Amino acid sequence: MLFIVQHQTSELWMKLALHELRAALAAVSRDESQIAFKMLARVSRILEQLVQAWNVLATMTPSEYVAMRPYLGSSSGFQSHQYRQIEFMLGNKNEHMLKPHEHRPEVHAQVRAALEAPSFYDEVIRMLARRGFAIDPARLARDWTQPTTSRRRGSRCIARRRSIGSCTRWRKSSSISKTRSGNGAFAM
Repeated sequence: MLFIVQHQTSELWMKLALHELRAALAAVSRDESQIAFKMLARVSRILEQLVQAWNVLATMTPSEYVAMRPYLGSSSGFQSHQYRQIEFMLGNKNEHMLKPHEHRPEVHAQVRAALEAPSFYDEVIRMLARRGFAIDPARLARDWTQPTTSRRRGSRCIARRRSIGSCTRWRKSSSISKTRSGNGAFAM
């Protein structure tokens, strides 16, 4: 019973997180960042609840889990279509993760749509471009099905490490106005 309740409550929290993330993403696309910030604060609390719920499951002994595991068959929490949509919306995209959802066409279409849409990060970069920030055009025209990466940021950090001592300190003290790349465009 514990595992079933844990699974069902997790799915409900993810449903709410998806609802709020979609609304926040829509607000960003309308350049309404303050509304998006409020929704993201709510998402943060939702995800805290989701993580904390696992503490109850941690009370399960290994022998209790082994006794229950055969009833799950080949199922895995990573097969949750809502989990996958959240992951894709936040930029961790992998087309191979569509496969577990092929047997449910309506769910597969939802997950594919999340894969093919700009991630939250991508949409924020697009908003910055609309607000007049010089964003590399290649960044704005990238393939949305690919994961969001920060290789360029890491390279900047390595290059700046010598002059300021620490990447972490640079990231904390850096503002967007200080992160121009060599060509005058922001390298997000």
